[in-house]
Amino acid sequence: MAEDLPAQRIADADRDRVLLDLREHCVAGRLTLEEFAERTEEVIAARTADDLEAITRDLPSDRAPAEPKLGSQTRMMLIGGIERRGRWRVPERLRLFGLIGGLELDLTEAVIENDEPVIEAWLVIGGLEIDVPEGIEVEVEGVTVVGGTENESPGRHVTAGPRLRVRHFSLIGGTEIKVRRH
Repeated sequence: MAEDLPAQRIADADRDRVLLDLREHCVAGRLTLEEFAERTEEVIAARTADDLEAITRDLPSDRAPAEPKLGSQTRMMLIGGIERRGRWRVPERLRLFGLIGGLELDLTEAVIENDEPVIEAWLVIGGLEIDVPEGIEVEVEGVTVVGGTENESPGRHVTAGPRLRVRHFSLIGGTEIKVRRH
């Protein structure tokens, strides 16, 4: 008889609770940014308690301690480029320095362990390109003498996920934030 009952409907407060849990799992490194963005869309579309449970079924509820967070990292290049793709841990602060060449960072499978990681890029000649999954907020600040800045990410405080801060300086080059839609 109990099986004939309709599924229990959820409230916005239930969705908010699950979004906060997903954010914590993303910060802990259990979800990539892309996985976080996909599950966020599923939470927003959820109608029942069963829908929400299915979204978080594979995540631990007791929050086992994660690896220690990465603090600051610095990378330098004279001529060439720096490229990061696939699954990698984004430190709290990533400093990138370059004389001639480009920087390409793909964060779609990256593990973000902090609420607001900062990427600082200092380039003489070269550009910075960062790919982020849909739904991730990116704040860009900086100066480009010859070149431009493009940011496809949503505006401030649009999502419950981590916010990426990008600070750049480039004499000749540009900065581009591209959103990868799945």
